[in-house]
Amino acid sequence: MSLFFRFAAVHSLLMGLLPFFIVILLWQQGFLLWQLSAFIALTGLGFLLTLPAWHKLLQGNRWPTIIASSLTLEVVLVAAILWMPNNALALLVALLNGAYLCFYWMSQRTLFTRLSNTLSESSSGNNSTSINSTGNNYGNFQLVVMVLLKIGILISAFLLDQGLEVILFVITLAINILAWPFLKSVMSAEKMPALPTHYNPIAFNKSTAAVFFIDGIFLYLESYFWLLSLYLIAQQDVMQLGLLVIVLTVLLAGLFWLLKSRIDAVAINIIFAIAVIGYAISWLLRAYIGQDFNSTTGFIYPLILLIAFLTSFFRLSFNKRFFDHAHNYGPDSQSIIQYLMHKSYLSQWGIVIFFSLLAVLLGSSTISIGNQLSGVYGLAALAVLLYGFYAQPFTTIKQGQHHA
Repeated sequence: MSLFFRFAAVHSLLMGLLPFFIVILLWQQGFLLWQLSAFIALTGLGFLLTLPAWHKLLQGNRWPTIIASSLTLEVVLVAAILWMPNNALALLVALLNGAYLCFYWMSQRTLFTRLSNTLSESSSGNNSTSINSTGNNYGNFQLVVMVLLKIGILISAFLLDQGLEVILFVITLAINILAWPFLKSVMSAEKMPALPTHYNPIAFNKSTAAVFFIDGIFLYLESYFWLLSLYLIAQQDVMQLGLLVIVLTVLLAGLFWLLKSRIDAVAINIIFAIAVIGYAISWLLRAYIGQDFNSTTGFIYPLILLIAFLTSFFRLSFNKRFFDHAHNYGPDSQSIIQYLMHKSYLSQWGIVIFFSLLAVLLGSSTISIGNQLSGVYGLAALAVLLYGFYAQPFTTIKQGQHHA
């Protein structure tokens, strides 16, 4: 098993054990939607402040330190979430959350590109082989995430519902301690590649920069706002929310298994166009559902399943395109890392700016939580169309002619 899959497996389980529920715990402590928006903005700021430190470690090829830091930050974050004495310290928790997400996502994306490069090298040196299998590789990864994330969610939902926060923390700590030798053993067995020693910003065109700017916003709308909506639909019951997420995962797993091996065989522009349209529809459905959480009926659950499918299909398609672009930008690790870094800077600045403005707007709003969420989702449905400007990957490319 490669370091990428081990790293993804461990952190997917840990993410489900508590960080997944962070917005729910804040809501239970009395946070309003504008305060949650401010928390998200500060999380993006924490990510940005941590990114140079992560990259410094990457420059030194210090993967043991990177992995150990990701595990340590997760434990500290869980402790901070569970025992945050007052809302004033939410600022520190948000920054810590951003720092953890930086080490988690940047390391995971870097390891995935390394996995793709390894597969390419073992396939007759043909780079197109790696590109054509990106969807299947990322689909395998998302299946791992689906299963282990939901196992963590089920465990944490039960323990939080029973008020057993101490046991939840002990389990989290134990997994982190056991994860270190599990990950270190494969680091010793696998030769880590030489990585870039500097970072030069990439001159993207405006359309690609706009897509990267909004992508982080959508990821956080999914992770925080939509999860809060599901919690309200579940009558603010953590256990019901956990079970709802588990059922969705089981139903989606079979569809994903069929999709992941076929997405590489279909014309990339057709797949991506369908995925973007479907993603826009998913936000319109969210806006419809969010109008009144107190009058939910059984009809709403098929809509939630459809939303989950359209979102997962879009993420699979978009991430295939993104990693194909990363490989097309340049064959060496330095070019790929530069691409990942620049995307992260744009996405996190998008998060900071958008959610800061949203916090100000929602802070002066007197409408219900349902209408606030519905309005945000409606605007998101329109903004989804910007993804359509993300140009298709080129099979051959020159450094000075890259347009994506």
